[in-house]
Amino acid sequence: MSLETVDEIAGRIERTADRYRNARDFERENESRIAAEAIRASSDINLARKIARAFEAGQWPAASHSNAEQALAGRSVRRPRWKRWGWGQTDDS
Repeated sequence: MSLETVDEIAGRIERTADRYRNARDFERENESRIAAEAIRASSDINLARKIARAFEAGQWPAASHSNAEQALAGRSVRRPRWKRWGWGQTDDS
């Protein structure tokens, strides 16, 4: 029996997001961060493990999409730095 906590599971997924960022795979990085938020939002360790397993199996976000929506209610999805707008940019930039 594992004594892992919800926060430790989310931390493991966030470390995965860091590896994706280092590999410049920003889409998977964002998915990893959304999964980590969904894990932290779940208060049940079994649900947290289910979300982590779905993510690690490549079934995220389809397997737990409703959990991701609940976790991110009212939040914007983090975009890669190179996609963020800078000062003075317009739609024509």
